Amino acid sequence: MTCILGILCIIAISLLIALCYRKRLSEVYVIAAGVIVLILYIAGIFNTLRVGIFIVYIVSALCMAGSVYICLRYGIYKNKELNTWKKSMIFDVLLLAAGALMMYMITLNMKVGGGDEFTYWASSVKNMYATGKLGVHPDSWLYFPEYNPGMSLFEFFYVGMSEVFHENYLFFAIDVFILLVSFAIFSMIFKNKTFKNKLYIENTTFVILSVFILLSFLPKTGRILQVDSVLILLVICLLTTYKYLEESSYKTVYMSMLFFVLILVKSSGIALGMYVMLYIILDMFVEHKKYHGQIAWYAVVLFATNYSWSAMIKKYNAVGTQLEANANINLNNIWNYICGKGEAWQYESTIRFFGKFLSHKAGAAFPFLIIVFMTIVFPVIFYFLTHNKKYLRVDLPVIIISLVTYGMYLLFMYIFMWGQITAEDVTSFWRYMGTILCIWEMYVLLETYIVTRESSIAVKRGFIVTLIIAALIDLPISNVEESFVPLWSSLPKTNEQTRSQYLDSEALGEKLDWKKDKVYIVSQYSVRTAAAYLDYWVTRYNIAPVKTNEFPSYSIGKTEHTKDYNNVEFTLEEFTRELDNEYTYVYLYAIDDYFRERFDLLFVDEPLDRTLYKVLKKDGKIELHSIEIEEISR
Repeated sequence: MTCILGILCIIAISLLIALCYRKRLSEVYVIAAGVIVLILYIAGIFNTLRVGIFIVYIVSALCMAGSVYICLRYGIYKNKELNTWKKSMIFDVLLLAAGALMMYMITLNMKVGGGDEFTYWASSVKNMYATGKLGVHPDSWLYFPEYNPGMSLFEFFYVGMSEVFHENYLFFAIDVFILLVSFAIFSMIFKNKTFKNKLYIENTTFVILSVFILLSFLPKTGRILQVDSVLILLVICLLTTYKYLEESSYKTVYMSMLFFVLILVKSSGIALGMYVMLYIILDMFVEHKKYHGQIAWYAVVLFATNYSWSAMIKKYNAVGTQLEANANINLNNIWNYICGKGEAWQYESTIRFFGKFLSHKAGAAFPFLIIVFMTIVFPVIFYFLTHNKKYLRVDLPVIIISLVTYGMYLLFMYIFMWGQITAEDVTSFWRYMGTILCIWEMYVLLETYIVTRESSIAVKRGFIVTLIIAALIDLPISNVEESFVPLWSSLPKTNEQTRSQYLDSEALGEKLDWKKDKVYIVSQYSVRTAAAYLDYWVTRYNIAPVKTNEFPSYSIGKTEHTKDYNNVEFTLEEFTRELDNEYTYVYLYAIDDYFRERFDLLFVDEPLDRTLYKVLKKDGKIELHSIEIEEISR
């Protein structure tokens, strides 16, 4: 029901905006989504997220009433302009309904299954659902409370009023948002263009290739809760809006809302937003030799949004424990690194980072650097084909500057922010660097489509299509196959199998009281594979919103693994003092002989795997008594 209400709210808000500005619904859907995020963000600042949902409902009802009034006032059947708009409106409503239904069917059986989803992307929404507050609030149990809440807010809108926390609604929400942004992009590109026979093949091919490029870089788009695909599409939408919408108050409002959402989706959004700003500035001053006041306003929106979230983090001192532990940023450390006096692992990581550019992305025919080179070459090709200097004065500099600076920013984060382990592995390089590269790959495709569509020379058109095919050959085809083949079956089943191992902790989460209980999770790292840290994160997620011990204190003692970083050392006395810190229960997911030998004296009953123990104090001493989950009473 909440999914239907969510779609109806988007339609209602879009109707009024579209009527006021005489625009297609498909074009303004994304602005309606932005309005929802804005309302919930403001409500979150005042710790009233559920009130925010009611406000969205009220705003939607008022928008619908306003739309009805405008149609009656000006006569939707008598007014020729409104009558024409009505026909496109019906089509766009049906298009959204069909798209939403398809997304619902795809995500119907989806469950959270990825490591990053347990550590933040799903946990953030679950936290909002339980507490009615943003992750930075002290009531939060999030490990990364400082992460930007944009998409989490949109997902919360679909689950916030449900009696049960439906995980599939999270996937449905992000799929719908991706759909809305895609509608906006294609609507502006195809604007005032009819689907005549001569354009039908080109339009269809452009849509298919756009999806192909996105999935080649992010094969699980729409089936995971990571927001990289959202970032990519928002940047493309911003560039498309700037290029193809005429200067007006509508354009200013449109781009402002896109900038707001972009910044709020992820911290890297500020960098991507600045690249868009750079494009606009160069286009204004270099290409058109004129200035529009909107650029100053966009800058205000960009930095004000970023500042507002930074202020919330500072207000609650909400910086994740891992970032605090790993952060190594100061002038002395940076200078030592530059002078060759840094840590050995920093230079090894630097070599591996640049080595990634020379390695093959999975399924690609050529190294990553070749894909980068081909992306840079295309603006030069466009110049020779069209003789438009904009491609050399604006497009080429922005692409080069963004790729270089984004790459250096990533290297800086690896070396000075994310810690030795992440840096040594250059973790998620393809996803992080692929974000900026995918943006320009899709932009190149867009420009190719425009040049092709507007060209009357068949040879030129054929040449450009050949270049597109050549570029696509180098992309990881296997990723695209991975996206489509298991669309309805493989991933939901895999996630279901993963979650089936943790049913006990799901039951535990339903019984505990998050306002008074606190659980210490033990999952010895040496018991299972090197990926056993997932045991902790899934258990932590299932127990939430009850607070637990922080990473990596779930594994105590030495391990047999070469990368021995997911563990802490405790003596019996130290562990006892730790449990005396407001813990009410200890949950042993998996323990080894080392744990039993060291802490056996604390347990009145034998310490066993998958067993819950209540923390009791007797004669000033901590004792752990086994208890059945069913016996817990609030």
